[in-house]
Amino acid sequence: MLDSDDVLLLRPTAPPHPPGHAVAPGDVTGEEWAALQVLELPGDEALEAWIGHTYHAALERVSGRPVAMWRTEHSPNTFTALPVRTGNFFVALMVCSTADEWAQISGRLSADEEWLHCAGKLRSAGVGVEWTHLRPTRTSRHPAPVGLR
Repeated sequence: MLDSDDVLLLRPTAPPHPPGHAVAPGDVTGEEWAALQVLELPGDEALEAWIGHTYHAALERVSGRPVAMWRTEHSPNTFTALPVRTGNFFVALMVCSTADEWAQISGRLSADEEWLHCAGKLRSAGVGVEWTHLRPTRTSRHPAPVGLR
């Protein structure tokens, strides 16, 4: 881990959207590209349910990838060496085989009418949206980059 100053304490969403099977450590090509989306919510339960169902389904459909998703766990931080960011968050993760594959998915997202509607709903609800890209390392056990069945 190179950077540990932006930590979230997370738990599964309802319904749960767990990650796929992890690759074995060392079984990384170096081309994998993970897209991580962090949504900061104002604390609206109906919006949170919509994100766990409709938004998640749209992201999986358009991306053609399984999308793991977690939400904020509001328990006390028992490992104070890592200060946990406060707030109400959802985190979505998809793993692609290459950065080019992510670029194709990004293009499909920006052209899909349902996805654009979802993004508009988030904006109008005041949800902060942050995309981050991660490169798995040889020691990571990230989900394998596979398409939906």
